[in-house]
Amino acid sequence: MRFPFFTPLSLLSMAVLLLALPQCKTDKKPSVNLNWKRTSNEMLIRLASEPSGLNPILSITDQYASQIMRHLYLPLMTIDPESFQLEPCLIAGEPGVVPIADGPWKGGLRYDFEIRKEAVWDNGTPVTGHDYVFALKTVFNPKVPAQRVRPYLELIKDVQVDAANPKKFSVFTQDAYILALESIGNSVPPMPAYLYDPEGTMANIQLADLLDPAKVAALENDPGLRAFADRFTSERYSRDTASVAGCGPYALESIGDDQRVTLVKKKNWWGEKISDPPSSLQAYPEKMIYWPVRDQASAMTLIKSEDMDIAITLDAKDFLDAKALPTVEEDYNFFTPATFAYYFIYVNTKAPKLSDKLVRKALAHLLNVEEIIETVFYGLGERVNGPVLPMKDYYNKELPLIPYNIESARILLSEAGWTDSNNNGTVDKMVNGERTEMKLTYLITNVPAQEKIAAIFKDAASQAGIELEIISKEFQAQKADLNTRSYELASGALVTAPVLDDFYQIWHTDSDTPDGTNRTGFGNAQSDELIETIRQTIDKKERDRLYQTFQKMVYEEQPMLFMLTPQGRVMIHKRFEAFSSPVNPGFFPNQYELVESLR
Repeated sequence: MRFPFFTPLSLLSMAVLLLALPQCKTDKKPSVNLNWKRTSNEMLIRLASEPSGLNPILSITDQYASQIMRHLYLPLMTIDPESFQLEPCLIAGEPGVVPIADGPWKGGLRYDFEIRKEAVWDNGTPVTGHDYVFALKTVFNPKVPAQRVRPYLELIKDVQVDAANPKKFSVFTQDAYILALESIGNSVPPMPAYLYDPEGTMANIQLADLLDPAKVAALENDPGLRAFADRFTSERYSRDTASVAGCGPYALESIGDDQRVTLVKKKNWWGEKISDPPSSLQAYPEKMIYWPVRDQASAMTLIKSEDMDIAITLDAKDFLDAKALPTVEEDYNFFTPATFAYYFIYVNTKAPKLSDKLVRKALAHLLNVEEIIETVFYGLGERVNGPVLPMKDYYNKELPLIPYNIESARILLSEAGWTDSNNNGTVDKMVNGERTEMKLTYLITNVPAQEKIAAIFKDAASQAGIELEIISKEFQAQKADLNTRSYELASGALVTAPVLDDFYQIWHTDSDTPDGTNRTGFGNAQSDELIETIRQTIDKKERDRLYQTFQKMVYEEQPMLFMLTPQGRVMIHKRFEAFSSPVNPGFFPNQYELVESLR
């Protein structure tokens, strides 16, 4: 699960030894180059691809959209990029957590929140608990495709807004959940009903009814729910400047023909009335322009000419080459923070040729990860053996890294019945009475790193008798094929946050749907039960044991070919007092001030 500013923190979450991670900061008073091309308080920020839209619920797992939306919408709580701690954002202080002693949710917990008194929407009305309830109603509207966030809010049983002070509200839960506060406080931002539901359709629907599966079934054909969903999922609430708006410090000024997204700081931004605002409420730049530049060479050209202020996910060689250029090093700071991310290859376990785990294990032996780290990432990475990062204290060290070994791959393929019976160089097998050659498609995005990895993998596969057809597509097109499971092998990368792992979204069979992100088809009743148990196990010792069991289960099945966790590659122009962080996306432009001499 990817972690933008309010993507569920449980989404592909990674618990880490927080204090052991490096923080990457500049000197607070860097020297000023009087020859800088631009000295304005405007930022040009490179995106590697276009965002799918700017809808705070529908675009929540789009990493490019999320980088932008964190400036438009604010969650109740968020992760501080320097301390890595969950901290209040839209709420005034730490929430109260009270055991429920009686009533229908006896044995559960009540979470008490109070939204900052200064917080207002763009029309001047206060942000209240009713706006949080409206966001939840939207998520649980069965006609809204919110399946990717809904599981992280299903622990909520009721929300009660204080009649005397609507900025106060309480969230009631019944079952234990390891990431309850993170899910409640960080999964979705409060949303203005006056903007997203001007006809008041959802006001006639009770949240309690949408949280009750039996009552939701009765509401399936409700025309109001359908009408709202049709409006909410329209282009208007993803791209229209008048309709894409939250209570964050920036407003959407434009989306250009070249897909540049321009954000402008709001006048009379309410966050400036707070004497000591948290990092998420800081807003120093007057304007931020997110510029999709997919081509690496074009991105480097813009950097060398100082026409780009912030760039991440650059090709490792380009990044290191740029750092070695005195003319570029003079103008930019270079950061290589640790990351809460890992690279892998999706394996469609339901594809006929890949349904046998022996074949998947053979493929794992054909992935020369050491070569990939050295030649593609230029040493800026570390191998991983599964969906848990090595920095975690419950990482399963007993699972050895799978060695690159072509002969081992051949043996496994033979055990699975794949041999080169006709001596044409490709292994084959009789399937349903027909000779089938082991030819696989490998879907990648059109970026240099993925192309290089694919070339290395293809060469090794051919030596074992497997023919790979490399298909390169733009990010959103690849994502569409993954969603419909129209692939056999596909490049993948997942970004997370510094919290405990919840494997539900990526690994549970409930997520094996077009709207879910279990894209490999992994899972059975046993693995589902283990995932569900982990989510509710508060005892650390027992939870760690379950974590290790799950890692072993994934390791045995190889539904993903795990590669590495990369170091970040972040470039930021020196006219800003900037820092980088392991917290996704690695840069936080709202917190970057111009150097003192330029203010």
